[in-house]
Amino acid sequence: MSQISFVINGLNISPERFRIPTGTLNSMLNTAYMIAEGVKLPTYDPTVEQDARVNLNIDGQDILLRWASMASQYPGPTVTTRIVKMSQVERLRLEDLGYLPTHVAALNRATNAEGGAVILVGVVNSGKTHTIAAMLGSLPDSHKKMSLESPVELLIPGVIQKTVTGDYIEELKILKRSAMHDILLGEIRDVSDGRAFSDLCAMGVNVYTTTHAPDALGAYDKLTQDTVKVSRDFLATPRMVKVAVGQALLPSNCLNCRLEFTSLLQDGSPRASDYLGYAKRLERLYNIDVDAIRIQNPEGCHVCRKSELKELYGLAGRKMVAEVFEPDEYALTLIKSADVVGLKRYFAEQRTSDYSSPDMFGKTSMECAVYWMTQGVLDPRRVEPRFHSFEREEMLRKSRDRLVKATGRLHAI
Repeated sequence: MSQISFVINGLNISPERFRIPTGTLNSMLNTAYMIAEGVKLPTYDPTVEQDARVNLNIDGQDILLRWASMASQYPGPTVTTRIVKMSQVERLRLEDLGYLPTHVAALNRATNAEGGAVILVGVVNSGKTHTIAAMLGSLPDSHKKMSLESPVELLIPGVIQKTVTGDYIEELKILKRSAMHDILLGEIRDVSDGRAFSDLCAMGVNVYTTTHAPDALGAYDKLTQDTVKVSRDFLATPRMVKVAVGQALLPSNCLNCRLEFTSLLQDGSPRASDYLGYAKRLERLYNIDVDAIRIQNPEGCHVCRKSELKELYGLAGRKMVAEVFEPDEYALTLIKSADVVGLKRYFAEQRTSDYSSPDMFGKTSMECAVYWMTQGVLDPRRVEPRFHSFEREEMLRKSRDRLVKATGRLHAI
């Protein structure tokens, strides 16, 4: 028997009713692979890694399945298909995606400036493409907007979009003669992508792109690593990178049945003493009112119960959390010298508001999540797996304090 699992709300769900005979599943995979595009082999081979695209039309809806198979030894081969609805998106607004006013102001400053890159950072399926679509959609119609993607996943109004494979040599030649103002450069994965990124930024056009890194500041290290090879000197040049944005999507509480955090502290509750220490740590770290925090209701309600998927009881979609970094001249010197620790400290020094404030200036994505915790939207136990535990955060704070004492420099961390 083999298990078909689903990633829903960022959680891996494996319903029992989707266990089917392995032979049947292999036949299904072979049939699907026969109509796939971008394949390297004529048939599905469970002994090698394969990448492909499967285009379907279901009830009039165009669907793209992005296929990635791995020849794992135990418990056996695995195939992941990412489901992409190929419908044209409406003109999105950053506010509708969950960006807070200070986030929006920073991104507007970036889109209103001519030349340079906007880099979106996050894990797979963190909403980066929708954010870029919102930014491109906010641009005036007098801008000529184009894209090179691998492949096109979202049809963006007003953008001339092209799927590319391999390097970008021919496409870049044409782009330079296309009089575009703004270019979406899919995802930066390798040296070919890095070369195209550098070339386009140096042209003075507006570049929008994505990459996978742990946070916004990590984009610089990702782009300069050997697999991409963008020059650190280039990234440290003024106006090459206007803004780096890190974002994540976290499971959010069902607003109809969420529970008070203090319910975990009641006499007779399992691990009540542990959660009392947990609450005190949150108060120490963020100076917030724990009484305002709400948690997921494991029993759910008529609004959030989904068939047999008990893992999703008490949840209602996902909430976007973000951090926005606009490099100034001093930050560029830290980027050039690869001072990763110094850059993180410098970013944190810019915070001027408390953690329950919607002002996100100088705040990380995790601290953005803390804000939504204070609004009852996110369960703190859903925040930790995406970033790190609050216990770890406290340990990091103490080590920073020791560093401050050793160097004699104060930091607002």
